[in-house]
Amino acid sequence: MLNGHEISLQLNELKKERLDVIPEDSEALEKIWKKEVKILTQNKEATYDFISNHALMEDLENITEIIDDLCEKINERKLIDLLYEAEEKWHKNFKMIIHDYGEPLIKE
Repeated sequence: MLNGHEISLQLNELKKERLDVIPEDSEALEKIWKKEVKILTQNKEATYDFISNHALMEDLENITEIIDDLCEKINERKLIDLLYEAEEKWHKNFKMIIHDYGEPLIKE
């Protein structure tokens, strides 16, 4: 069964791909974002484990880029709560992004 550590490994492979993408190449970035969403939505519990126990600050920064797609597909308040907790853990100011782009998509 998929777990947070395995998600971390999969996302690390995408980080390597991302290094080869120039920021102006929106098509290549979009492909990577779609892969990230696919990885993070294949198993909610594994994603929650990843965010709680395995995500690094860089992972959270990447999640903020896909938060709207992620929230639409997972659509659980728990996702938002875990992102807020991770934001506090890393002392990063993602609250506005989570609030503005993630919360409105949760329909629970």
